[in-house]
Amino acid sequence: AIWHFYVDPAHRKKGVGSVLMDRLKRTGQIIGAKSIWVETNNVNYPAIQMYQKLGFSLCGLDTSLYIGTNSDSCDEAAIYLVCTI
Repeated sequence: AIWHFYVDPAHRKKGVGSVLMDRLKRTGQIIGAKSIWVETNNVNYPAIQMYQKLGFSLCGLDTSLYIGTNSDSCDEAAIYLVCTI
Protein backbone atom coordinates (compact mmCIF):
# COMPACT_ATOMS: atom_id res chain seq x y z
CA ALA A 1 0.00 0.00 0.00
CA ILE A 2 1.12 3.52 -0.73
CA TRP A 3 -0.25 5.93 1.85
CA HIS A 4 0.81 9.26 0.37
CA PHE A 5 1.45 10.39 -3.19
CA TYR A 6 2.82 13.89 -3.50
CA VAL A 7 4.81 15.80 -6.07
CA ASP A 8 6.78 18.73 -4.73
CA PRO A 9 5.15 22.00 -5.83
CA ALA A 10 8.33 23.02 -7.67
CA HIS A 11 8.01 19.95 -9.90
CA ARG A 12 4.29 19.91 -10.57
CA LYS A 13 2.90 20.21 -14.11
CA LYS A 14 6.09 18.67 -15.52
CA GLY A 15 4.86 15.10 -15.91
CA VAL A 16 6.42 13.76 -12.72
CA GLY A 17 3.09 12.53 -11.31
CA SER A 18 2.26 10.84 -14.61
CA VAL A 19 5.60 9.02 -14.68
CA LEU A 20 5.21 7.87 -11.08
CA MET A 21 1.64 6.70 -11.62
CA ASP A 22 2.63 4.86 -14.80
CA ARG A 23 5.33 3.03 -12.85
CA LEU A 24 2.81 2.18 -10.15
CA LYS A 25 0.40 0.81 -12.76
CA ARG A 26 3.12 -1.35 -14.32
CA THR A 27 4.13 -2.66 -10.91
CA GLY A 28 0.49 -3.41 -10.13
CA GLN A 29 0.19 -5.41 -13.34
CA ILE A 30 3.30 -7.42 -12.44
CA ILE A 31 1.89 -8.38 -9.05
CA GLY A 32 -1.55 -9.16 -10.45
CA ALA A 33 -3.49 -6.14 -9.23
CA LYS A 34 -6.66 -5.37 -11.17
CA SER A 35 -7.11 -1.73 -10.19
CA ILE A 36 -5.66 1.21 -8.31
CA TRP A 37 -7.78 3.21 -5.89
CA VAL A 38 -6.92 6.72 -4.73
CA GLU A 39 -8.45 9.07 -2.21
CA THR A 40 -8.19 12.83 -2.14
CA ASN A 41 -10.43 15.56 -0.79
CA ASN A 42 -13.07 17.47 -2.66
CA VAL A 43 -11.15 20.75 -2.45
CA ASN A 44 -8.02 19.29 -4.07
CA TYR A 45 -9.27 19.96 -7.59
CA PRO A 46 -5.78 19.84 -9.18
CA ALA A 47 -5.34 16.27 -7.89
CA ILE A 48 -8.79 15.24 -9.10
CA GLN A 49 -7.99 16.66 -12.54
CA MET A 50 -4.65 14.83 -12.63
CA TYR A 51 -6.20 11.50 -11.65
CA GLN A 52 -8.92 11.86 -14.27
CA LYS A 53 -6.29 12.70 -16.91
CA LEU A 54 -4.48 9.49 -15.91
CA GLY A 55 -7.58 7.37 -16.48
CA PHE A 56 -9.17 7.36 -13.03
CA SER A 57 -12.90 7.75 -12.61
CA LEU A 58 -14.99 8.82 -9.64
CA CYS A 59 -16.25 5.84 -7.67
CA GLY A 60 -17.08 7.10 -4.19
CA LEU A 61 -17.59 9.87 -1.67
CA ASP A 62 -17.19 9.77 2.11
CA THR A 63 -18.46 12.78 4.03
CA SER A 64 -17.41 11.31 7.39
CA LEU A 65 -13.73 10.41 6.81
CA TYR A 66 -12.37 13.74 8.02
CA ILE A 67 -14.59 14.13 11.10
CA GLY A 68 -12.38 14.97 14.06
CA THR A 69 -9.49 16.16 11.90
CA ASN A 70 -8.28 19.62 10.90
CA SER A 71 -10.34 19.28 7.72
CA ASP A 72 -13.56 18.68 9.67
CA SER A 73 -14.30 22.38 10.08
CA CYS A 74 -13.78 22.98 6.34
CA ASP A 75 -16.61 20.70 5.21
CA GLU A 76 -14.16 18.58 3.25
CA ALA A 77 -15.20 15.19 1.94
CA ALA A 78 -13.11 12.27 0.74
CA ILE A 79 -13.31 11.59 -2.99
CA TYR A 80 -12.41 8.09 -4.22
CA LEU A 81 -11.26 7.36 -7.75
CA VAL A 82 -10.34 4.06 -9.42
CA CYS A 83 -8.35 3.04 -12.46
CA THR A 84 -8.38 -0.42 -14.00
CA ILE A 85 -4.88 -1.63 -14.85
